Amino acid sequence: MKVLHVNAGNETGGGKSHIIGLLSQFDSTEAALLVFEDGPVAEAAREAGIKLYIIEKKNKLDFSIFKKIISLVKKENFDIIHTHGPRANLFVRFIKSKLNVIWLTTIHSNPKFDFINQGIKGFVFTKLNIWTYKKIDYFLLITKDFEESLKELIVPENKLKPIFNAIEFLEEDLVNRKPLEHNSKKEFTLINVARLQPVKNQKLLLNALGELSSMNFKLLIVGDGPLEEELRALVEQLKLTKKVEFLGFRADAAKLYSLANISILTSISEGFPTVLLESANYKTPAIATNVGSVNEIIPSSEIGWVVENESKEELKKSIQEAFLDFNSDKLAEKGNLFYNYSKENFSMNALGKEIKEIYQDQLNKNNKL
Repeated sequence: MKVLHVNAGNETGGGKSHIIGLLSQFDSTEAALLVFEDGPVAEAAREAGIKLYIIEKKNKLDFSIFKKIISLVKKENFDIIHTHGPRANLFVRFIKSKLNVIWLTTIHSNPKFDFINQGIKGFVFTKLNIWTYKKIDYFLLITKDFEESLKELIVPENKLKPIFNAIEFLEEDLVNRKPLEHNSKKEFTLINVARLQPVKNQKLLLNALGELSSMNFKLLIVGDGPLEEELRALVEQLKLTKKVEFLGFRADAAKLYSLANISILTSISEGFPTVLLESANYKTPAIATNVGSVNEIIPSSEIGWVVENESKEELKKSIQEAFLDFNSDKLAEKGNLFYNYSKENFSMNALGKEIKEIYQDQLNKNNKL
């Protein structure tokens, strides 16, 4: 069995962590990664020792990329192509008829929201992505919540398989929690790690904190994206400039959880958000909106808070409760419980075994071996 994972190569968040973590569970003779640009995914693959191919599209009219992908798949005798993301789906859709392979894709996000608020361009890209689904043999969904959306797009139920997301967890004695210098002044530190785009809904978080401005807190926003200027303007409007720091894109984003007392995710749509597992990995409890599989990651109030989607009042209440726990030194215990629960249930090793079984089952059904 040989598997080629395919991704555009520009992932910077949970998608990148998922792809690299999963490939790390395979021997280089079993699986490799193809990307279309030498970006963050390629860099992470090199660091992890993953077999890597880069085929770049020189310009919009460079159709030679399809011949190069076909040549690679045939030369290396790949049995399975496993795509991640709309661009990878589109490229493989164009060449699928030329290849004798099984095609699986992982649905990392709800296709209805992949190109939200992007006008005509977003509408066209959404339609193209959905068009690719007709030729895909099997779909892995990182949350069961995506099943209904895929069924609405006429994907047969027997082609859908919910899986969990996962990361490589640190050993407990390696979890490095260095409090920020200003924490000695009892400054409550929150962190939001997410792209600055509409679906991540940082506006909700900022508006909630704007009504809690009397609280002694610092918010770290880690990520970049098209809404950065708008969010900076909102921070000024809410008079939070001394309380909010924009750190931009950070390759070491996961490690920054060790600097915070609480992490916050206010998305209006998610699959199985890896950022919450990364928060747990550094024993930082979380507040998150009730979307995707958040309830599976934070199943009880003992390890964190789940608030109704887009509810500013519930978000404010949870932040206030976390602030009280911070002042009474109760957050650390929540962080320990969050770490232990997540490590037990969402390890990359367990996900790797499940995916290998799915590959083998698909090969057996299609008589590829």
